[in-house]
Amino acid sequence: MKSRLLFTTLVVLMLVVAVAVQPTSAAPQAKYDINTLAGKVASVNGTAGLQIRFSALIEEEAEEGDANLVPATPITPPFVLSSPLDGSSVAAPAVTVNQDTAGAPQNETAIAVDHNNPSRVVAAANDYVTRTWTCTVNGTPCSALGDGYSGTYISNNGGQTWCCTSSDPAHLGTLIPGVTRLAGGQYDAGGDPALAFDSQGNVYYAGLGFNRTSAPNTVAVNKGTFNGSGNVTWGPPTFINQTTSPSTLNDKEWIAADWHVSSPYKDRVYVSWTRFLFNASNGAFTQAPIFFAYSTDGGATFSTPQNISGKVLYDQGSRPIVGYDGTVYVIFEDQAA
Repeated sequence: MKSRLLFTTLVVLMLVVAVAVQPTSAAPQAKYDINTLAGKVASVNGTAGLQIRFSALIEEEAEEGDANLVPATPITPPFVLSSPLDGSSVAAPAVTVNQDTAGAPQNETAIAVDHNNPSRVVAAANDYVTRTWTCTVNGTPCSALGDGYSGTYISNNGGQTWCCTSSDPAHLGTLIPGVTRLAGGQYDAGGDPALAFDSQGNVYYAGLGFNRTSAPNTVAVNKGTFNGSGNVTWGPPTFINQTTSPSTLNDKEWIAADWHVSSPYKDRVYVSWTRFLFNASNGAFTQAPIFFAYSTDGGATFSTPQNISGKVLYDQGSRPIVGYDGTVYVIFEDQAA
């Protein structure tokens, strides 16, 4: 790799309290079913001393119950007041970004602005809109097949209005294609959005793809291109660190693009993420280093993932940042012991 990489860590300090106890026989070590998302979450949460957890998306998906067999109907009223501070409308200058009216939740938002066209804004979120679809696939309601998906929303007037809506697999609208099942992919769920623009006005979406009750999971990057009318077309995903191993789970990815015209590495795309590792025999959590990969061809391919944090107990929340000279910085939380 030709560009210089500087990796900076934010150290998390822990207070360890020693307590005198009477000797007892060793308790049997817990075992976890790491073939499932819930088992992996239980393993991490059951590890003594850890101060950080999975991303909120992974934690939430691990708790998901049975499929939603009845599509949601538009909520009435279209707002629910739950606090004296709540209102019945979005107060200007804020605007509503997601356009669905069936009460599907969105969370973990991200946003990016085109450096060459500040009127063009792309937002993203974990979007559960497929659970409100009224379509069927081979007799099964789409809402029963739906899950958390990767949603994006486009504005070409500086965020005053936003596009678009989705209704079925043939009309994905705001959803990223090729990762999750109803969007033409292979995974139950996806999300954890991150966005970046390059110097040519292309936008990149990085997210996760995973199953809740089986091991396959991945980091995925889709490239979006705009036509003269400001409509975006999302290309197919490029999968990074795609795995079927129960002992590996990718989480909390982030993306950056070198949009600086003076950089010798202009338009390179960088992705970092956490790779959770587990003991294959008993499912115990072992470590969670930060991995990193980059693309020199507009996200079509990525370099072999590289461990940039070494052998550590726990890292999480990484974010790549590109300097004007092309230097790449990656910041993250670190718990070394």
